[in-house]
This record gives sequence, C-alpha cells and structure tokens, in this order.
Amino acid sequence: MPKGQIILKKKEKLEAVKAAMPFKYVNEDFAAKFQQMYPDDWSKIVKRFESHESNNKGKGHPMAEPWKYLMNVVKVFHAAAAKNKKAAKP
Repeated sequence: MPKGQIILKKKEKLEAVKAAMPFKYVNEDFAAKFQQMYPDDWSKIVKRFESHESNNKGKGHPMAEPWKYLMNVVKVFHAAAAKNKKAAKP
C-alpha cells in the first residue's frame, strides 16, 4: 500500500484554486474546482482510497472516502488561512 503525501505541493495548488474562485464560494465549489484543475491529484486520492479498501476487506481503515477526504483538505486549508489572517492583524 502506498504511503506518504497524496497531494504534492498541496498548499500551492490550494492557493491556485482559491485564486481561480469567485469572491464568494462554498467549500463544495472549491473542492469541485480542485478536481477540475488537478484531475491527476483527484485520481491519486481515489486510487489511494481504493488501495485501502482492497487491502482491508472487512476491516475499517483510516482514510475517508475520496470526496470527504478532499473536503477535509479544503476545510483544513481554510482554517489555517483564517488563523494566519487573524494572527496577522495588529
């Protein structure tokens, strides 16, 4: 089973997606735009999940389903950005 980071250069890619989004958006739209802009990374997420599924038949595994995994990545990205923005205010 592969190990390590699924999305390489994650922060840069998420920043690029954010720059491509309209001023107001929801996390689901952000995740859909990520899938559109980075189909190879989306494919890696799906393949990693399928690998976990096939190697752990009948058992649970720690990886969320692909869409949920991507939504978690987006939520963590936005939470970190909000924290950094808040810390930067004098």
